[in-house]
Amino acid sequence: MKVTIYGITLRRITIDDIELVRVKRNEVRGHMEYREHITPEKQLEWFRSIDNINNFYYIIEHNNEQIGLISEKDISREESGGMESGIFLFDKKYHNSIYPVAASLILIEGGFYLFKTGDSYIHVLKNNSNAIAYNKTLGYVLCEGQESVENQKYVLTKENFEKKAGKIRKAVLQLCGGDNSTTVVIERHDYKNGVGQLMEGVMKPLNVKPDIRENGDKVYYLNWIISG
Repeated sequence: MKVTIYGITLRRITIDDIELVRVKRNEVRGHMEYREHITPEKQLEWFRSIDNINNFYYIIEHNNEQIGLISEKDISREESGGMESGIFLFDKKYHNSIYPVAASLILIEGGFYLFKTGDSYIHVLKNNSNAIAYNKTLGYVLCEGQESVENQKYVLTKENFEKKAGKIRKAVLQLCGGDNSTTVVIERHDYKNGVGQLMEGVMKPLNVKPDIRENGDKVYYLNWIISG
């Protein structure tokens, strides 16, 4: 599955991506809660555990370059439920760019307005002041009882997101030329793990008919839902 908007593409990972992700993840493990070296065997085991409709891990792509990984895991399909999000970049040159911001917006907006999966949760190391400051601008707040925890848990509600993140969302939209047109591609292999069927269910209420490619991929064109 691929989602393209704001000048970037989020492409759901496949087994062909897991070695790249493993190498890049090992490079930044010192900044993560889990800091052990990840072997190819452990990576394959992990991929098999997340290749389902309750976990979405995406490669962030810009101009055909793979710049990072963003994820939502342990997804609840109920509006009163939630999901846990995370992101890391493959190269430091993107840390202060618009691309991780745009990727975060796609994930958050998709959860609130399309999937309706409830609140978004993240974990941030207590000493990562830059990540904490950035996530607060999106509306994340520290969960109760987390003040002295090393890997702190934050929550983002739809109401807080719409209240706090308006300027960021408008800036990202302006930087991409004011175009919020979106392409969603359901790839043929997405039907093996239920993702294709799930996405068709999400698209159905929007009354958008897909273009069918020769290889069986289904392409939906729509305007992204910008609310607030």
